[in-house]
Amino acid sequence: ANLPTPELQELLRDIVQDPRAALATVCDTLNKLGWGKLRPLSEFLGEFKLPTNLEDRVSTNFVFYRTNYAAMVGGFMLLCGLMNPFSLVVTLLGILAAVLALVCTKSATVAGGVVCLTAWGSGRMLLLGLLLGLLLSLLHVILRTRTIGSRMSAAYDQRKL
Repeated sequence: ANLPTPELQELLRDIVQDPRAALATVCDTLNKLGWGKLRPLSEFLGEFKLPTNLEDRVSTNFVFYRTNYAAMVGGFMLLCGLMNPFSLVVTLLGILAAVLALVCTKSATVAGGVVCLTAWGSGRMLLLGLLLGLLLSLLHVILRTRTIGSRMSAAYDQRKL
C-alpha cells in the first residue's frame, strides 16, 4: 500500500490542528523564496511587444512577476468558482475530505479517490479558471517588455542561486 511517510502524516496533523500557524509558516517561506512581493498593477500592465530574445524575456519576467502570476491564476479560479458557488463549496469540501481521509485512514488510495470524485463532479469551473489564468500569464510573460527593475531582480536571483 502507498502509505504516506510519518513526516507527511505529522505535517498534515499539524495543519489540521493549527491552520493559522501552518498558513503563517507557508507565507514566511514564500517570502523567503521571493514569492511575497506583488508588483503594482501599473507596472504589471506596462509596455507589451513581441520579444527578440524569448528565453531572456520569459526567464526575467517570470522571476519578476511570479507572485502576480500566482495571484492572477488564483483570482481566475476564484472568479470561475464564484460563478458556480455550489461547485466551489463541493470542491472545498472534497479537498477537506481528502485530507481527513489521508490522516484518518492513512491510505493515499482512499484520499486520491476522494480527490478524483470531487474533480469529476465539480472541478470543471475551477479548471476553466486555472486554464484562463495560465493562458493570460503565458501571454504576459512572453509579451511584457523587460524593465530595468526586472533585469536587476533576475540578475540578483541568479547570484543567490
